[in-house]
Amino acid sequence: QAETLAEVPVPTTLITEDMIRNCGAQNLQGVLAAYVPGMNIVDCNDDINIAMRGIYSNGQEKILIMLNGHRLNSYCTNIASPDYSLSLEKIKQIEVLRGPASSLYGDVALTGVVNLITKQGADVDGMKVKAGIGNYGQKHMEMIFGKHYFDLDILFWGSIYHNTGETMQAPPEMKFDDFGIPYPTVTVGRIGNKPSFDFGVQLKYKDLQLLYDTHFSEVIAPYSMSTMAKSYDHDRYRKIEGYSPSYASKSHHADLSYGWKLGNVNMKGVFTYDNSELTHYQVIADFPFKELGWIYGNSDSVTVFNNPGLYRFMNGDEQNLGLQLKGDFNYINTDVHKGSLAFGAEFDYFSLDDVRYTLGYDYNMLLQESPKIAENGTGSENSYNAYLQLKHQWHSFIINAGLRYDHKKRIDDITLDELSPRIAFILLQPKWNLKLSFSRSFVDAPYLYRKTNELLPELVQNPYLINVTTLDPEFVNSFQLTFAGIQWVKGLSFEVNGFYNDAMDLIKTNIIIHKNEGKNKTAGLELLANYRSKKFTADFNLTWTHTFESNILEKNIDDD
Repeated sequence: QAETLAEVPVPTTLITEDMIRNCGAQNLQGVLAAYVPGMNIVDCNDDINIAMRGIYSNGQEKILIMLNGHRLNSYCTNIASPDYSLSLEKIKQIEVLRGPASSLYGDVALTGVVNLITKQGADVDGMKVKAGIGNYGQKHMEMIFGKHYFDLDILFWGSIYHNTGETMQAPPEMKFDDFGIPYPTVTVGRIGNKPSFDFGVQLKYKDLQLLYDTHFSEVIAPYSMSTMAKSYDHDRYRKIEGYSPSYASKSHHADLSYGWKLGNVNMKGVFTYDNSELTHYQVIADFPFKELGWIYGNSDSVTVFNNPGLYRFMNGDEQNLGLQLKGDFNYINTDVHKGSLAFGAEFDYFSLDDVRYTLGYDYNMLLQESPKIAENGTGSENSYNAYLQLKHQWHSFIINAGLRYDHKKRIDDITLDELSPRIAFILLQPKWNLKLSFSRSFVDAPYLYRKTNELLPELVQNPYLINVTTLDPEFVNSFQLTFAGIQWVKGLSFEVNGFYNDAMDLIKTNIIIHKNEGKNKTAGLELLANYRSKKFTADFNLTWTHTFESNILEKNIDDD
């Protein structure tokens, strides 16, 4: 439903086209870090990453990223990186819900939602081409074309980005390993041997709309496997299926939607299709690392890890089909009362159709892949959900409540039944508004993590490391109190938000085992302000957070 910012039940940051251009960011990560309180850049070794309010992981798997309401997060890994594979030129505005949002958006919306709203062809009304070059081998080109003909709206876009990264001397602790083998430099920020790209088309005819988008990114890690984190000679390693050591993702997203009216009920049906190829080609170490042979626990692995140039190659191809039916209607509209009800249901079918996993050594040699991993790593899952949202206004007071039910039959024969509730109380005044909200959100353990634990006995014969348990979903309970002032001084608006997050069952990785051992209790205060005049704009955000209890890192924090 379309709502004003004052009526949205959780704190929301709206980033406009002008704000995107003014901040000078080159990718989505930079835009979000510039304007969204509580959102931080926390790049890991393998990926471009962001985190919300101190809850993070190696990849961006806690925040739901959508394109016109269409999920971009992988169904296998839950990851959607805010990198150079998402063109900024096509975006009209970005809507960021700060806080858990499972009650409407379901799985993955654990700490926030980022919805990218594309322009319409009428907004562009012609063609625009941009190109740029910069230091560190940067090359960037964007094109967008849009037109509106009678009832037909057309939008095309395309972008390409590449750089060679910045080469610098490796820090001493990263440069010299226990074997005394140095590699003198590391390259930071290198965006693959293949350029990142984003191409798409959006067609709208009356109430019928088609969206297709394909994008690709490849990020080269500056250091070897994060548990080792040493410098390495990247260009010495062989190419596998055209890839050098990197984290790469190529995705196709399509959705077809149609809206209609049934009496006073607005309805919308959506069919979605997603296909993604994920590749993780990771350097373990430039030097022999026989201790890893003990971890894997078989004679072949011991022999392999006595060699230098150790690496592993993982690859998978996933597909997802989805059907959605949504509706909303106003059940009352008088001078005193206004009420609306939104509802919806969704079905998703996910399949991982192809899996590869192999170890390599001596920079160029590959072990034979295990057929059991290729056979047992694939699989499919079905999920169903339904939601109901109530919004009722009495004079200047609004109650906004929602509940979503998720049912999922996992490949491990475990059935999940999760409820995600949310309730908010809003007081509206001409110059200010006040919101108090509670929400409970969840994200199911990524398919990749669950399958990795299941297949560990095929990979590892060490009995100390295969004592794994079934992974459960991760949860966050959040309380938020928000006060917003509107035009107290001409052109100036501000928002102050206090929050408390209690996260539990977060997934931690210990060498190669995934377990629900993480917890995080954090309180914070966010200040957001903007000033607008004809010739001058200013945006400001400030976040203070305090973590009472956390064990996301190995070091525990327990502050009474």
